[in-house]
Amino acid sequence: MTERYCEPQNNWIAAKIVEWAGKNNVDVEVSWLTWAEITPKLATAMEAGTLPDVFYGGVSPVLMDPTNIYTLPVDDILNELGWDNIFERHTLQVKIKGKYYAVPFGNMINVTHLIKSLFEKGKKAANITDFPDSGGPLPETWDDYVLLAEAMKKWDPNHHAFGLTLGEGATDGSETWCMTWFPYGGEFMTEPSVSGIKFRSKESVENMYRIKEWYDKGYISPDAITESGYWNNEQYLTRASVMIVEGPTPFYKATTTDPSLVADTMLLPPPSGPKGLIGLGGTYSWHIIKTTEHQDLCKDLILYFYKDKKAYTSYVVDGACCHIPLLKDVAEEAAKQFMPEIIGPYMEALEKCTVATQTWPYNLPSRVQGEIYSDFTYAHMMMHVLVDGWEPEKAVDWAADHIEEIAKRVYGS
Repeated sequence: MTERYCEPQNNWIAAKIVEWAGKNNVDVEVSWLTWAEITPKLATAMEAGTLPDVFYGGVSPVLMDPTNIYTLPVDDILNELGWDNIFERHTLQVKIKGKYYAVPFGNMINVTHLIKSLFEKGKKAANITDFPDSGGPLPETWDDYVLLAEAMKKWDPNHHAFGLTLGEGATDGSETWCMTWFPYGGEFMTEPSVSGIKFRSKESVENMYRIKEWYDKGYISPDAITESGYWNNEQYLTRASVMIVEGPTPFYKATTTDPSLVADTMLLPPPSGPKGLIGLGGTYSWHIIKTTEHQDLCKDLILYFYKDKKAYTSYVVDGACCHIPLLKDVAEEAAKQFMPEIIGPYMEALEKCTVATQTWPYNLPSRVQGEIYSDFTYAHMMMHVLVDGWEPEKAVDWAADHIEEIAKRVYGS
């Protein structure tokens, strides 16, 4: 299973598995892996024939590439849960050729964490009343946030407004690339084939220039070139940046350590661009590996997590509603129990956004995408420009050559 930033939710899942095992007289072994470890570990286990019976985590490019699916269809589980009570849009990432190959449990999207007190200081320093694109007092587009970054420099020339990771950062650097690329028309792939890879484009070059400009102007700190998977979270938790864009796990951390920061936070939709409001998101799901000899037990275990709705609601609330549940009635009850004035806008953001995965606009798992996330292709491309002094065109060509080489190996030339 993949660890999450929210320890209570990790513990709850582990305890629930042990509880189910005890009731069914079943021996269960649970292994936890970090987000950065999961893809290479699954790939190794696949080659060795040692995959687990059940995997819980983000939709896996190793297990669910449509050209070679290693998980069982779970349409029967979703039917039993009842489609009238399911957020259907949360299931789109696991729907391949008309069948569902995983059961979503917790769904999330990267949202803007805006620190109100810093935000107001910047607006005052630059005499901003309304933002041009939004037409209102809050920013909406990346261009609006650039205006805010300029305003923050007027308030404090040493302030770095964008708490965005640029280095490996346990894939956070890769997320920065996607979040600033997709809203401007960037595309990774359109189909599982070599010709379907679309990275080599003017949009990619333009985005590299965009990030370089933000970095050169000091909107992003030089410290953002980091291997730390928590750097962007800390930019928010220490109030070092006026905004970050991340799943609301840093907000959860604040609820356990800094109530004043919680009161000083707005959770807003991610910044949009000319192509609309496209938010990087995903779903933590239950996958049944097709080689298991225990299909019925696996299905029973998965259903156990959904049918106790009081416990499911507690899971969501204990994690500060960072994960929106699959079931509508559980989401409604959780929102009532935990800070509805903050969580309400987050759920609204999730509904407004077109949710993109790293393979946008294909939006299904791909082993090509899995490999470049694991080897930090995007982060290394950005570092070639920001640290090594490469021209953006050269860096994008370097990354495109690498991605296309992987695609030829995965899909054939």
